[in-house]
Amino acid sequence: MHDERLARLAEWAAGRPRGPHTLELGLTMACNADCAFCWRQHPDTKLVGGTLTAARWRGILDEAREMDVRYVRVIGEGEPLLPDAPEVLRHVKRLGLRAFLCSNGTLFTRELVQDLVGFGWDWVSLSVEGPDAATHDALVRKSGAFERIVWAAKRFAHVKRALGSDRPGLNFGMALTTRNWRRVPEVLTLAAETGVHAVNLEPITVNSPESTSLKLSAEQARIFVEEVVPRVLEEGRRLGVRSNAGS
Repeated sequence: MHDERLARLAEWAAGRPRGPHTLELGLTMACNADCAFCWRQHPDTKLVGGTLTAARWRGILDEAREMDVRYVRVIGEGEPLLPDAPEVLRHVKRLGLRAFLCSNGTLFTRELVQDLVGFGWDWVSLSVEGPDAATHDALVRKSGAFERIVWAAKRFAHVKRALGSDRPGLNFGMALTTRNWRRVPEVLTLAAETGVHAVNLEPITVNSPESTSLKLSAEQARIFVEEVVPRVLEEGRRLGVRSNAGS
């Protein structure tokens, strides 16, 4: 996919403009969690209600395919599984596009997992903010969220085995905060136990007074790089779980 993007850019540089390679869909601004570090916590944030219909999203995807879009990222400004997501996701694969879904992991059902594996969805990222319910649920401020994520990951692994499929690939997305930065190695262990292939670490953006307290200090960041990252890399090699900790 990287080579495709470079080729597309080279054509633009040569005076032969083409359509975009990647399309990001923000299906909704609504969310069923209340993460302490989310951009939505900024005091000046104004959320716009409503969303487009599934039919309109299908039309947008049809237009994107006509423009030779190859890759669709369904990320949402909120939780993308809240609206008519299954039909939109199905249409992405109906058009033969590669596809990525980022979700807080709490709204997957047996039927949706079966569908995503069945029609060959490529990649699913589940937001995990710690190796246990006490850490995760406190950061996303939603009781029972961790339990639902673990269920979803295990369900994906079960259905993939049953159908003999290696898709979708699964990863955990983890925002590094003062409450979880030392526990990244444990999240890799959780990934291995639930059939997840990779862990992607991200710094938080300060959007509110509370998120200021969650941002790692310079000293914490130094210790993370010097002490925690080597452990993460070692654990990843041992468990066969990839991460971006060394990048």
